[in-house]
Amino acid sequence: MSPTNVERLAALQEKEAGAEGESGRDAEVILQDIGSLGDEPDLAEVAALSKELVRSLSGETRVSTAVAREKYIQLLGGKLSAPARFFDEALADSGMTRSSGPDGPEQGKALLFESPSPWPQEVHGAEVLGELMATLRRFVVLGEAALVALSLWTLHTYLFDTFWFTPRLAITSPEKRCGKTLVLSLLRQLVAKPLMSANASPAAIFRCVEKVRPTLLIDEADTFLHGKDELRGILNSGHQQDGCVLRTAGDDHEPRAFSTFAPAAIAMIGELPDTLADRSIDVRMARKKPQEKVERLRLDRLGPFEELRRRALRWATDSQETLAQADPDVPDELNDRAADNWRALLAIADAAGGDWPALARRAALETATSTDEDRSARIRLLEDLRGIFGDGQSKRYSRDLVAQLTQMEDRPWPEWKAGKPLSLRQLARLLEPFGVKPKHLRIGKTTGRGYEKRDFEEVFERYLPSPIRNNRDIALESETYTTSRSVTTDRSVTDRQEALEPLYKGVVTDVTDREPGPAEKEVIEL
Repeated sequence: MSPTNVERLAALQEKEAGAEGESGRDAEVILQDIGSLGDEPDLAEVAALSKELVRSLSGETRVSTAVAREKYIQLLGGKLSAPARFFDEALADSGMTRSSGPDGPEQGKALLFESPSPWPQEVHGAEVLGELMATLRRFVVLGEAALVALSLWTLHTYLFDTFWFTPRLAITSPEKRCGKTLVLSLLRQLVAKPLMSANASPAAIFRCVEKVRPTLLIDEADTFLHGKDELRGILNSGHQQDGCVLRTAGDDHEPRAFSTFAPAAIAMIGELPDTLADRSIDVRMARKKPQEKVERLRLDRLGPFEELRRRALRWATDSQETLAQADPDVPDELNDRAADNWRALLAIADAAGGDWPALARRAALETATSTDEDRSARIRLLEDLRGIFGDGQSKRYSRDLVAQLTQMEDRPWPEWKAGKPLSLRQLARLLEPFGVKPKHLRIGKTTGRGYEKRDFEEVFERYLPSPIRNNRDIALESETYTTSRSVTTDRSVTDRQEALEPLYKGVVTDVTDREPGPAEKEVIEL
């Protein structure tokens, strides 16, 4: 230690020996001293400052225990291998606990959002997207279209407010243990201002969105989302920039508008409610096969993720003005809502260049085809009726339609309600919102109530768009798509991935001499 540090350590030890109560210095001042320590601080001096900091937290201070701990870890993160250990040991010696004081369990704790500094050098969008996609592929088993969608969606979280729409990300699976939480954990390390929760109240969401515009990562939505109309309404309205909720505030009950506009990824078993699914890009998970091997995600080895976030932020910052003016070509096969969902991602792909414009449009068509398979019951009914009327007969009795529908084993009609088949009355109720009602018909020598094909022509045209071409056929048309798994031919991307590989496998090595970037934490009290 330098003479100055020796003198300071001696003063600290003298103060510690003579003071049993509170430290005379404020926690913020002590944190400044901790931040001024060199790259290889003396452990005795760290321990002494840690104890002084903890003692200061027991008195009147503007810095809470949880906030001080996070700031402490941030200041020493690049200097010590386990900075939290010193703070927690000092906390235990003092008799305090991490949940004491204003951050006790009954009050929760403050939200902390890291704000990484942009990468100092200019970066290329195709390279950043390629690295995002390669990172995702390391840890999860997903198809090409899903990986493309996830990569583009991740980058869009850094500039979502440049666009009018921010698509929801629906991460769904038919059963548990399919990797949904793993995907959310990965996104938590890659997106802008991640806020992950396995449950959330409507008020917590709109107040947090209004204050900090986080990226919402909602896990296990199947356990609380269904039946929560208010929560679904907030997530629905947050799909577009002017989305908000109205609440009264203050003693005068003044009406106030709270924004709900923020990116959101929602993971659940089963399917999202129809209105929310309609605003989402679908990423379907399945359990990986025994022969499908991926690397295990190590949340204690996150060096490469921080670098990637900084590079994503740099490209987003440089490209924001261009993207604000973008009006990308959207495939005609996408319906209006799907076009809204993909417009921002297509604009990003076009600005990034390389293979990404083509990759993004193929992914859009494939995910739209997948989502279209999960239509509402009424839309499924229209499809089936269009098929039935396609045999050339212009009139059908209701009883005949029901008989044919209930013979379709791959549709819900044989066990429509409580295990019982679709009835005549239920058929009429499903069709009534379309303005189609049964009427008296004569077919040959018999009469009865039923429907005419012409009654459906406008309904079919409005609600059943032309089928989207099979994406596999579209993919075969592109040599780039079928012959290369890489999204860029830039050798620098491969070199970077090879350099970072030891870190992904949990081995810490000095692999880069790039300029490290400080990350500030923003404290949000809700």
